[in-house]
Amino acid sequence: MVKKGFAQLEQIRIVELTHEQKKYAVQQGNADLLLFTKYTKRRKTTELEAKAKDAIRDLDRTKKSQAAATEKAASEVTAARKTADLEKRQFERIRDQLGKCEVKAPAAGIVIYFKRPWDESARIRPGGQVFFQQPIFTLPDLSQMKVKMKVHETVVKKVKAGLGCTMKIDALPGQVLHGKVVSVATLAQGDDWRGGGVKEYETTISIDDMPTEAGLRPGMSAEVKILVKTVPGALTVPVQAVTEAGGRHVCYIATGDKVEQREVTVGDGNDQLIQVVAGLSAGDRVALDARNRAAAELGTPSTPTPPAALGSPAPK
Repeated sequence: MVKKGFAQLEQIRIVELTHEQKKYAVQQGNADLLLFTKYTKRRKTTELEAKAKDAIRDLDRTKKSQAAATEKAASEVTAARKTADLEKRQFERIRDQLGKCEVKAPAAGIVIYFKRPWDESARIRPGGQVFFQQPIFTLPDLSQMKVKMKVHETVVKKVKAGLGCTMKIDALPGQVLHGKVVSVATLAQGDDWRGGGVKEYETTISIDDMPTEAGLRPGMSAEVKILVKTVPGALTVPVQAVTEAGGRHVCYIATGDKVEQREVTVGDGNDQLIQVVAGLSAGDRVALDARNRAAAELGTPSTPTPPAALGSPAPK
């Protein structure tokens, strides 16, 4: 058209520029396509695959977490039910015990409250606290009273069940009651810091001839004598009349105005009397300060005692 003169040369330049622009645009598009195909697609694919894997892992983690939470909730529900059952049973037990707080005696009599001598806090009193299997009180049978005494360890081997006893009760002056040894404790009592190391064994004594209207009460005092041995026709003197001198037992006999030492053979005894097997005769008068006299003869000091006295004929 330019050669024939129908178009201007500038139009050719415009078309050529347009063509160059389109060609550049195509090259740019090809370059973008190549970049997208070779790099962007691979990066996007890798990124999306990683996100997909992360999403799968998150889903699996969420499922496991939810399963654990569900199991925990189920365990808590089970534990709560068991706790509720336990509390319900405890409530029923406490309610049942509440109905037993009022204690009634099965018969008329007196009530002895439980008390530990060494623990004042355990004393039964209003507002006090009691514990499981703690004794609260006892109901003594006043028609079947017994005596409890403590026997020293030095003589406990002589005491056996069945031995006869005599007793004097302060509440029954002038009366002598009789009984027997019922039991002797196996373990010592009172071996604590207040007992000074003294070991005593609790012994129970029955009362065989208690008067019907004796009116005895728990806690009363009694003097008990246990007949551990009987020696018929024994010659006895007070324990103050016998002492040991030079490895032998001696007595001091009053003959007229003089007092002479005499060797004797002793047998059984108690805290008041001692048996003389040989060396004395019935009717002999003995001095009651044998220890002082023996100490004076040996020239050693002794514990002062009342003036010497002459004993009456020794009882059998």
